[in-house]
Amino acid sequence: MIDEPYTVKNRNADRVLFMEGGRIVADGSPGEILLNPENERTRRFLQLVEQR
Repeated sequence: MIDEPYTVKNRNADRVLFMEGGRIVADGSPGEILLNPENERTRRFLQLVEQR
């Protein structure tokens, strides 16, 4: 779960979803999504989170 101010929570999750505009655009294990995102929008968002 990511909440304000963009803190990543529940890092022990088995599955991670990334939604944009109410649609799931990325779905997979934390390693797949958080460490090696395929979706460009997901990648940019995670880069912004890391900078904070």
